[in-house]
Parts: sequence; structure tokens; C-alpha cells
Amino acid sequence: MQIKTKLTLTYFLVTAGLLLLVLVLIYVSFKDQMEKQFYLSLRTNALMTFSMLEKSDYGFDNVSLYEADEKPLLNIKDNILIYNDQRQLIFAFMPEPTVDNAIIDMIRKDGEYKFPIGDFKAIGIRYKTPVNKEFVLIAKGKFISEELISLQRILIWIFFIVLFISAVAGYFNARSALMPIHAIMKDISTIRPDDLSARLKVGSNQDEITHLAEAFNALLFRIEDAFNLQKGFLSYISHEVRNPVASIISRIEVHTMKERTLEEYKSCLEPILSDAREIEQTAMQLMQLTRITAGAEPIVFAPVRLDQIVWDIYGKIKQINPKYTVQIDAENFPDDPDVLVINANEILIKTAMSNLIENACKYSKNHTASVRIYTDENRKPVIDIADNATLISDEEKSLIFKPFYRRSTDKNIKGSGIGLSLVALIMKVHNYRLNILGHGGSGNIFTLTFSSDQPINL
Repeated sequence: MQIKTKLTLTYFLVTAGLLLLVLVLIYVSFKDQMEKQFYLSLRTNALMTFSMLEKSDYGFDNVSLYEADEKPLLNIKDNILIYNDQRQLIFAFMPEPTVDNAIIDMIRKDGEYKFPIGDFKAIGIRYKTPVNKEFVLIAKGKFISEELISLQRILIWIFFIVLFISAVAGYFNARSALMPIHAIMKDISTIRPDDLSARLKVGSNQDEITHLAEAFNALLFRIEDAFNLQKGFLSYISHEVRNPVASIISRIEVHTMKERTLEEYKSCLEPILSDAREIEQTAMQLMQLTRITAGAEPIVFAPVRLDQIVWDIYGKIKQINPKYTVQIDAENFPDDPDVLVINANEILIKTAMSNLIENACKYSKNHTASVRIYTDENRKPVIDIADNATLISDEEKSLIFKPFYRRSTDKNIKGSGIGLSLVALIMKVHNYRLNILGHGGSGNIFTLTFSSDQPINL
């Protein structure tokens, strides 16, 4: 069954149930009021009859129960029965079977009692005269209300008319509610596997369907990033990794063609070791990038000292390349060292900062990176990493964080194009900010702002 049919049927059944309940309550309430009026009329007739008989010249001792040839004293269709205190019937408009003594006793006990007599309804009243003489008055009549019958017909017509209207309204309401879903399905059918840049149109209503479209677009973003990462990885493997591997193989083949001296073997192993380290570093970055993106392992967060991480990187940067220099500006260090404690994954934060510092050394003309640690106006830690490299344009600032992207000005410098994308992903996981600014017309400043203590999960 389609959702549109289910919604229409549900709307129809709920409306029918509520309408039936309301109409039944109206009918029952009206019938109850009519019955109260009916019993009130019977009671009034009984008291009026007794009063007329009491004031007549006949009196109760001389009046006969009923005479076939005589007309009744009151011209009414209801029958009135009067019993004395000895349970004897002393008056009746029409012949009537004697009422059971138990009912008469119940009337005398309760003062007023309603009971059926065949198809008729009756009310019994205990009545005492001013001289303390007790009588039982019983008025009987048939409850037939033309107003009640008319109301019943009207309610039945209302029920079916409103049901028809609710069915039509439910159908068009369900159709209108599902139109955005049909539009989403139409947009999804236009998305091709070879082009995942298309996105669903998001409405401005901020309803559930809008949230669904936004969630699907977020999924498309992640899928596109995964496909781009895969395509970039294949492209990188086919070009960047293949070249050092081919170089390693050719060097080994050349040097194994004949006997070499120890110095010649050493000169051969140095470039091979450099290429191998480059491949190892690229593989490790790819593994980290894939592990974080796929969410294969939970990321553990714990208190981390930022200044300690910077000093650790400072001690290891010379091991990476003896030409690299790191200058740490300690002038603006906060007085309270606990301010530099953040909630983070130490390995990931260290990887991100190490990549930024190493890149600053690699691309700077003097191979020097300047690191400054300070706090912002909210006493949150901030780290600036400055270089003397070519200024990054505004157009490239959004591109350099994509996997395997490299600027045309950096083609002559060895690199994989993975480092900055890994940095951006690590900062996103920690919900920290990363900005790029130019300084002095030459060089860039990468600013890490650790202003949030709420890491997020991808």
C-alpha cells in the first residue's frame, strides 16, 4: 500500500471515528433531554389529574374507575393510575393491568420511581395530601419524539456528507504532503555515478522533508569526498608513488649489474632511503586519513598540553631535515599553563601541528617556521604557524585542503598533497578552527584556534 493511500485511509478513519463519537454524543444528549421532558410531562399530567379529581364533586370514594359509555375526565392519550395506601387501584383513565405490588412499594419507598410497562415508559410518584393521606400516582405513556427522529436523520446525513468531504480532503492533503518527496525522488534519479556534485533542492519550511533533503545532501558530500579521495589516491599511486618506486628499482638494478665499492653502495642507498621514507610517510598519512574518514576506530579524547606538543615537534624537526628551523615565540605565553590544556586526541593533534610546521619549513625560502602560542580574548589557546612561502590566494584557500591537491608553484617541491587535507579533517573532528592569513605581502599564517571543548564524530 502506498504512503498516500495509507495517509488518506488514516485521515478518513480518524475523521470517521471522531465524527461518529461527536454525533453519538449529540444524539444521546438530545435523547436524554427529551426523556427528561417526557417524564416531566408524565409527572405533571399525573399531578394535574389527581388535583382535578381531588377538587371534583365526586371525590375518590364515589368516582368509578372508568365507564365505557362515559368520556374520560381528561382528553389525553397517557394513562393515569391512582392507588390508595392499601395498594388498591381507585382511578384509571383506561383499563390497565394492575401494577405489581413490589413496584408500588418501591415508589412508596423512593418517593419517585421510573419503570417500563411493556413498550411504554412509566413514572410512579408518592403523594401525600394535606390531611396526611398517602396515594401512589402512576403516569404511563409511549416515548415517541418526532424531533428525535428528525435529528437522527439529520445526523446520518451529516455523517456521510462529512465522510465524503474528509475522504476528498485527505486525498489531496496526502498528495500535497508527498509532493516534496516526489520532487526529491526526481532529483535523486538525475544523480549519475560519474557526477556526484549534484545536490537536492532544500526548501525553506524547515520541516521533516527539508531535514531529510539536508541529511541526504550531507551524505552526498561524504560520498563525493570518498570518491574524490579514491580517485585522487589512484591518480597519486599511478603518478607520484610509481615514480619513486621505479627510481628505487632502476637504481638497484643498475648497482647490482656489477660489483661496487662500499662508497658507491652508500651513495646508491641514500636516495633509495629518501624515496622509501617519502613512500612510508605518504602511506601513513593515507592510512590516518582513511581511518578517520571511515570511522573504523573510536577517537579517544583526553586532556593535552599544547606547549608540550610544540616542544616535542621542535625536538624532532631537525631529524626530518637538518635544514629545517623552528622559531618559537614564547613572549606571549599565558601565565597560567593550565590554559593551554585542551580536550583532544594527542596523536591526531600532534600529527596536524607537525604537518603544518613541517610544511612551513619545507615551502619557506629560508626553511624556517615561526610558531607563536597565545590566548585570545576568551582566554582560549591559539597557535600561529607562519612561513615565508608564496602567498596563498583566496581561490586556493578552499582547494589546498582537498586530498592530493598541490599548487602549481609547488610542483618542484616533493609532497603528496595529503598533509593539509589531513590537518583540516583532524581540526574538524575536534571542532576546532583553522584559518589562513597572509602577512607582510609574503608568507602565510596558519592559525589554530582551540575555542571549543566539544569534539564531534564524523
